[in-house]
Amino acid sequence: MMIEREADQSRGERTPRPLTPEVVEARIVLRVAELRLLAAWTSVLAGRAEAQRRVSRWRGPTSGR
Repeated sequence: MMIEREADQSRGERTPRPLTPEVVEARIVLRVAELRLLAAWTSVLAGRAEAQRRVSRWRGPTSGR
């Protein structure tokens, strides 16, 4: 990944390491986990925003009705 490449370059390594099927699989699994986490957080934040909208619309018993 990008950070690994930058670290390799800072150590003076010029040739990229060959990607084995195991490394590719591990990177895919990691990326899927990251995307699932992002989706979960997006859902949580969307729920909070919706709850906040509901609360802000409520005017209480002295709203003039």
